[in-house]
Amino acid sequence: MQLKLVPEKMSKSSDRILIVDDEEAIRRTLAASLEAVGYVAAEAPSVETAIPMLDADDSWVLVLTDLLMPGSNGLALLEYVKRNHPYLPIVMVTGVHDISVALEAIRLGAYDYLLKPFQREQLLAVVARALEKRRLELENLSYRNELESLVRARTDLLANAMSDLKRALADRERAITDLERSYDITLEALGNALDLKDAETEGHSKRVTAFTMAISHELGLSDERRKVIRRLPA
Repeated sequence: MQLKLVPEKMSKSSDRILIVDDEEAIRRTLAASLEAVGYVAAEAPSVETAIPMLDADDSWVLVLTDLLMPGSNGLALLEYVKRNHPYLPIVMVTGVHDISVALEAIRLGAYDYLLKPFQREQLLAVVARALEKRRLELENLSYRNELESLVRARTDLLANAMSDLKRALADRERAITDLERSYDITLEALGNALDLKDAETEGHSKRVTAFTMAISHELGLSDERRKVIRRLPA
């Protein structure tokens, strides 16, 4: 189903459109057509006048510019707008009936190319389509920014979780090491107590442990198994 654009219902009082043309009559005609349906139109007689107006205010939603003007032409303004205001659509409104010029304007980033003379309905339809395209581009930009923010937040959350996990594992390893050291000290203390109790067997447990560890080393047992064997009662 074809979407029917109704500019009278789509325009907003905040939709500011800049008209750039060296002919005052053309500017007034364009401004009157736009203002009649609720747009706010401003006029600039040259590219040199238009650029400071664009840079001083970020509320512009569209630029309508002539192609051939004294000084810089419409293509120069088009290049400037695409470089410095990439989400601001620009429509060429010109009397130059040259398909190569139109194609060049589209290649440089113009949204459309409106030939003079034109009907009021043509102008309003082009403006409505250009503004809809701008709206969709800004929505897409906002969605990408939100998605990037979400990814960064989730990445930071994951990094913090991994850091917490590493700290927990390190604490666990330290706790196990401390426990093993305490266990070894306790075993050694018990062995010394037994040796002191019976003079005939003094040093027996230590000798047995030493021999056992030497044998386990020769057998190529793992460090973990040798650690367990070392703690067995002699």
